[in-house]
Amino acid sequence: MITHSSITLFHYDDKKEEYIRQFFKEASVYYDHRSAPAQNGFVHANTVTVRIPTKESIIIKEGDYVYIGDMRFLNREASLKVTGFSDNRKGSAPVWHWRINCE
Repeated sequence: MITHSSITLFHYDDKKEEYIRQFFKEASVYYDHRSAPAQNGFVHANTVTVRIPTKESIIIKEGDYVYIGDMRFLNREASLKVTGFSDNRKGSAPVWHWRINCE
């Protein structure tokens, strides 16, 4: 996997009632623009798919935030909201990764 970015993941810890920062210095980031038909025309959305190559477990859930780059403190307006994720640590170890979908 070609990595060209670093990302910061902010996971909300329900017990501590605060966001926990996780930094990953290597990630693949793919930007996409999607359209879907709706009742009054088309609905447009920018989506981002982040892939983090790692053998480690990542604590993440929908509603967490991703910042492309290194950020010390969460800024929701500058970050992307996690809409889905997948643990893809299967098959051959060199291609293991986590996929995170964001908007």
